[in-house]
Amino acid sequence: MDESGNMDRQMIKELFEQGLMGVEIPSEYGGAGLSFTSALITVEELSKIDPSVGALCDVHVR
Repeated sequence: MDESGNMDRQMIKELFEQGLMGVEIPSEYGGAGLSFTSALITVEELSKIDPSVGALCDVHVR
């Protein structure tokens, strides 16, 4: 997220392409289908760089 509170749309598109959106959502519903532990680690690592990206990836699906 930038200083004005906006997310770069290209970054969001790339997060979808990399399978990082909706990490806990089952794959049949458009998510990554990760286990709780794997999702937790993924969100934690993304949040080290930008907490808003970690939260975004945890709660969004296609």
